This record gives sequence, C-alpha cells and structure tokens, in this order.
Amino acid sequence: MDQGMAAWSKRERNRRTPGEVDGGVTTHGEVTMKSIVRPSRHGVRVANLVATCDQIRREMAGQADPDGLLERIRRSVERVEAILRRHPEGASAMAGPSRRAYQWLRFLAGRSNLETHLAALDLAAVAVEQVWPGSVRPGRARPLVPTRIALDFYHIEVLYRSRRTPEGVIIVASQGFVAAPAEVVKALVWAAHGPGRRAGKGSLEWRRGIHDYAVGPEFRRVMRELEAGAGLPGPDTRGQVYDLEEVFRRVNREHFGGILERPTLTWNKVVTRRKLGHYHPATDTLMLSRSLDDSRVPALVIDFVMYHELLHKHLGVDRSNGRTVAHSAAFRREERRFPGYAEAEAWCRRRP
Repeated sequence: MDQGMAAWSKRERNRRTPGEVDGGVTTHGEVTMKSIVRPSRHGVRVANLVATCDQIRREMAGQADPDGLLERIRRSVERVEAILRRHPEGASAMAGPSRRAYQWLRFLAGRSNLETHLAALDLAAVAVEQVWPGSVRPGRARPLVPTRIALDFYHIEVLYRSRRTPEGVIIVASQGFVAAPAEVVKALVWAAHGPGRRAGKGSLEWRRGIHDYAVGPEFRRVMRELEAGAGLPGPDTRGQVYDLEEVFRRVNREHFGGILERPTLTWNKVVTRRKLGHYHPATDTLMLSRSLDDSRVPALVIDFVMYHELLHKHLGVDRSNGRTVAHSAAFRREERRFPGYAEAEAWCRRRP
C-alpha cells in the first residue's frame, strides 16, 4: 500500500492551490512547516501542513512503529501550535485544508485515537482482500483491477472518495469511519471500488450501511472530537448585517422547539448568487451564502434559508433506488409549513 499512497500523495500535492506550497525535508525525513501563514481568498493556510499529513499517512501505510508515529504526530502538533501563537490571526481564519489537517493531527495525538486509527487500517486491508481477493482471474491476460487498492482514513468533507493512480486505486474515507465495524469498512470498499458497485441489490445495501453508520452516534462522536479537540475558534458567525448565531437560535426556537443541536455555522468564503445555503451532514456544518448578508435581504428570507438547511439536519435524507433524495415529498411538506413560505420562496426566485 505504500507505493499507492505515494502516488496518491504526489497527485494531491499537484492539485494544491498556489497558497499552499511544499517545503524542504529535514535530516529526519520530515517535511518542514514554515513559521509563516499564507493568506488566500479561502482563508489562511499554514505552509506544508497538508504535506506533513501526507507524509504521516504514508508512514502509517508502511507499517511504521506506533510509538515513533505518536512522537512524530505530537511534534507536528507542537509546531503548528507554535506557528499559530506567533500568528494568532491564523487560528480564526484558517482555510479548510489546513484546518482539517491540524484537527486530524490533534485527534491522532491521543494514543488511544492513534491505536484505533492503525487498527482501522488493518481492518481496511482485510476488507480490500475480501472484496478483491486476486487481481487476475484464470483465463484472463490482463488484471481486472489495479495492482494495488488501499483504503485510508482522513478528515475530508465527504463520506468517501476514490482516486486512480498509475499504481492503483486509493479510497479515502472520512475519519468518522475510523471506529466502524468490519461490515461497514467492507461496504466502503464495495461502494467506492467494488465489482458491480453501480447497480444491483448489493450496491443499495452497501450504501445504506454506510449512510446508517454516518448518521449514527459513533460517527458523530468522532467528528465532534475532530472539530472541537483542536481548540480552534469556530468560524465567525457575524456578518455585516446578520449574525448566523442569532438566526439559528431564533429559527430553532420558533420552528423546531429548540430541540436541534447547534451545527457548525459559517458564511461561505465567496459570494454566491445561485446557491444560498448548504448543510453538510458528515461534518454537521451549515453554510449560508454571503449574498444574504445584505440590508436589502428581509429577515424573513434569511430565516427561511436557515429553516430549509436545518430541515436537512432534522429530517436527514431519503433513499430511492440507491440514490440519495434530499428534497423528498416529506421534506417539501415540512418546508411549506414555514410561515411566509410563499413570500420567502418568491423573493429567493426573483432576488437581485
């Protein structure tokens, strides 16, 4: 799996934006994190932080010594925290990739979390072998699958993703699955790169198992620990006109009886006109468009958009023929219960 991880890491570095650059390598073979922060339109990036995580992930794939890994991770966390102490503005405005990388490192700095992660990698290797027990079937000259398939766990914004490399396929699952049972880990391999994964009753069962676990308590516990454990300040909810914290409290109290737990609330980084909001269940994050933070936008409208996104959190998603249905008939019925629904919906459709 180390060659596949190396190829994946190389491609990931090539995909980074100019605001996040690679640095040198120390005599111990570690990527150096420079004591600078690089601003971009998406926030502040700590130089080489993501590259450090890439290197640690390769070491994990290569069966590195757990005690050495723990020391390495803790040393990396100390370096990030030293950088943030010198640049306190970086902590509150850290861009997504750097923020998730630091949270991931901070999470694994706990010995029990690292042990769970390494056990999950072992379980993943078994799952890959069960799904693809051999790359060549009798009577076929060419391999049916790449020479290597690896399943890794990292702090990503989606439940899972896969990427082909010259050496094989790398499947990356959300860190929330790190304590998942064997059948869920196997389902991740099947759903991301299993034979016949796009059709059939089996594919529906795999995705249902993944979804059921992702909305369960253990997945959410890990994600909450990731988000809160690093001690970073949450995104600033205050806009020029509206404060998302106040909007959430009002909508939660008036329309949900105050029963909803507060998600991570954030304005998007770039003004968008078409997409006014989004709820991401994997990270329990609710984002509203900065285009709504305008004195010309009625309070009724921003409350309605908040209500719409909180409905996603409250109702979850339906599944039909293996597909996720976010705006089901039940969802639309609940949406129309919003007082002033017709007025708010009409404003959203004709907004400037």
